[in-house]
Amino acid sequence: MTVTLGDTLQTLTAAFPGRGDRAAMHQIGRGSSRALSYARLAEQARELSTGMRRRGLERGDRVLLLAPNSPEWLITCAASLEAGLVPVPLDSQMGTEDIVHVLSDSGARWIFTTSQGAQRLSGLELPSPVRFVLLDERAEHPQS
Repeated sequence: MTVTLGDTLQTLTAAFPGRGDRAAMHQIGRGSSRALSYARLAEQARELSTGMRRRGLERGDRVLLLAPNSPEWLITCAASLEAGLVPVPLDSQMGTEDIVHVLSDSGARWIFTTSQGAQRLSGLELPSPVRFVLLDERAEHPQS
């Protein structure tokens, strides 16, 4: 039996709920700190994964992740794996020419990013139509 990296990552994300309230991630900012538990990570990833499939993303589709390290980035990556998608993480400091190249090569139609990332890419000639999903907007926002 052959085990792929995708199988291994999906096994990892499937184990998140069993780790309960232990911290999966700590985000430390200026004068603040917040923890994301494995249980909360699993719950939010499952919800986002369901939403991704409902919006038409299918197993094997590629999605770009263009955002700084954050709980939202981790949730999006885990949700992508749970949905059978291929997350394509990009360094948020990459040059725009490189981002356009990766987008073209990957065939991704969705970019999970921040408001700043979307603004940065909005004026570019992208190789194909893409949908932006903003990780730093409230759920009520049409692009969140």
